[in-house]
Amino acid sequence: MKEVFLKAKKIWKLAKDFKLTGDIGVIVVSVMILIRGFSLVLYSIFSGDSIIMERFPVVEKFKIGCIMFLMSIFIGIGLIVLSMEIFLRLKKSYRTTQTFLILNLILFLSLGLDYVDIMLILLSILLLRIIKGHLYREWASFRKRKYGILIVLSFIFILMYMMAAPFLQESFLSESIIEKGLFKKGRSFLFAGLFVYFITWTFLILRSLIVFRDRIKNKTSDEELAKVEEFLKENRGDVNTHLIFLGDKALFWGMDGKVLIQYAKIGDSLVALGDPVGDEKYIVEAIEEFQDFANKFTLSTAFYRIDRDKLAQYHENGYHFYKLGEEAVVSLENFDLKGKKKQSLRTAKNKFERENYSFQMVYPPYSDEFLKKLQSISVQWLNGRKEDKFSIGWFQKEYLNKSSIGVIKDQQDEIIAFASTVPYYDGKETISIDLMRFKKDSPNGMMDLLFLHLILWAKEEGYKNFSLGMAPLANVGVADHCHTGEKFAKFIFNYGNHWYNFKGLRYFKGKFDPDWNPRFLAYQKVVSLPILALSINRHIGKGNK
Repeated sequence: MKEVFLKAKKIWKLAKDFKLTGDIGVIVVSVMILIRGFSLVLYSIFSGDSIIMERFPVVEKFKIGCIMFLMSIFIGIGLIVLSMEIFLRLKKSYRTTQTFLILNLILFLSLGLDYVDIMLILLSILLLRIIKGHLYREWASFRKRKYGILIVLSFIFILMYMMAAPFLQESFLSESIIEKGLFKKGRSFLFAGLFVYFITWTFLILRSLIVFRDRIKNKTSDEELAKVEEFLKENRGDVNTHLIFLGDKALFWGMDGKVLIQYAKIGDSLVALGDPVGDEKYIVEAIEEFQDFANKFTLSTAFYRIDRDKLAQYHENGYHFYKLGEEAVVSLENFDLKGKKKQSLRTAKNKFERENYSFQMVYPPYSDEFLKKLQSISVQWLNGRKEDKFSIGWFQKEYLNKSSIGVIKDQQDEIIAFASTVPYYDGKETISIDLMRFKKDSPNGMMDLLFLHLILWAKEEGYKNFSLGMAPLANVGVADHCHTGEKFAKFIFNYGNHWYNFKGLRYFKGKFDPDWNPRFLAYQKVVSLPILALSINRHIGKGNK
């Protein structure tokens, strides 16, 4: 007997360690509430007439019948939706669910239904109270698709109700009352069903908008940006760090402010841009904290454009990986214009110098007049397109004032092209190009010239590396045994130039003889990769086709 007790105690401890007791409890309660909601709707449609016939006098049958059906369908649909919220462990759904179960209890007590049903309702209320501590999430990202399924499902119930309405009304009203025209056959119950359907979903949607309104903002305050500047004085950044100063992403400070993660809410995920920045020994724990933070809002997490050398940090936290492409990084120590490979660059440089085009590096703070000239070029270059965002800079005066800008001037000393730079905050080792814009009537080879002059300038300034940015889908899916998704990416790279110049961009950056550093997307298994990738792409494009 003692051995059995010890084994039972061991199993209970094991279940508790794996949080099985809480998980099972939440599942059981949510299923009980779901069944309660379904049965209440079906019970009211197919069994309510017999109960009312036995319990109430003829004169009151119709009134009681309407009230019973309206309340039953309202409570039933409500419980179906609330069961989903309890399954998602939403803290704020506890009181509402408890209220709906009590209303169900009062309704059944007033009708004098079977004690078994009443005991099941009381059991649901009791179990809900027991698992209250496991309802920890603050907010839910309800997608239109999820609510749409429930709306359609509940409408099927209403159609069933409409089909049953004429027969139900015949049970409640004598033929003489119907013949006198006081109630048209079937119509009163039919309108009651549509009315309660509308009222129920109006209540549920308004409640969702008020209680579960989006509390995650894709924005950084001025105070946080000032804190970031101080943080970067003591911590190394990377290619994505400077994009924090655009202010369009939220910041997560992990491990008591020792690690910084910039992110945006995209679909049902919190998508971090790049690797966490901060003390390396706290990175893994900070990623786990970020996961816990997202979990409180029923969101998954993903890390976009991370470094290959950091994959182990994400693997420890259960992430899967997808190669996005490669970043082209020029080693400035060995860069020169000698050799056959650099012939086209030498030719472009010599041609522009002969035609009296000049390059100049300009440093902040910038005058309003200077920025207006650049903005004019930017508007012309965009040609009505929206700016890409999230993982790339855009024309914003405050943002541009935080880095140097290279400009090319024509023979009349007018600016015809410009490119801003992105510091890596790594002790002046690496710098990158950001916005690059030029006038429509600029001569061919303007991009080559801008990149070349910026690389030469960075070398003179003592930088070790110059990043030319990403080449999307470059060298993705080339291995024989790679993932199916990456093989599809290879197909897009080879045949998708109609939508995006993948090959051309890879070829252009290859002119500068860079090293190619793979960049990855780290995502959780619960996330559908195609949906996540599409959501990120749409977020970056902000509605661009």
